Amino acid sequence: AEQWTLSDQGRELAQKLAALPILANLQTVWSSPEPKAQATAQPLADLHSAAFLIHPHLSELQRGPSNLPDRETYEAAVRQAFANPTTSSGGWERACDTQQRIVTAVSEIAAQADGPVAIVSHGLILSLLVAHLRGETHVDTAEWRAIPLPALAVMDRETWQLIVPFESVKTWKNKTFI
Repeated sequence: AEQWTLSDQGRELAQKLAALPILANLQTVWSSPEPKAQATAQPLADLHSAAFLIHPHLSELQRGPSNLPDRETYEAAVRQAFANPTTSSGGWERACDTQQRIVTAVSEIAAQADGPVAIVSHGLILSLLVAHLRGETHVDTAEWRAIPLPALAVMDRETWQLIVPFESVKTWKNKTFI
């Protein structure tokens, strides 16, 4: 999963994401080091002449060497990770450690930001960030499953308030916040 790339449809959606009016003033794009995130983030940086930076702590929750045979088995493992955040199961990174990693990364990014920033990462780790922003100790697996790809959420980096939860690129046409 760490080396997955975008499909043709994924690349097309990344271009649509980059063209959203809400991102018009974007100054910096931070990405996970994983190829799929970088392929999503690069069009944002290119279109807006924004700085493109990689943060190693934006990578997805580490799922260990396990090869899960189907979506149902994978989702069961995700439910286990979210329901028991202080326990590692099947070689997966503990969700509490992943959450601390993303919170630290976003804190570092926010502290050095001079203007609007985009962070491109992954569904599991971003769900853990949203749970933190809401003061929740667990992630609702149904909410994680409902995140469209790609999706955009808006967070106030000064107050750490979630302004808009994850929404599909298709519903963002004329919204502006930054």
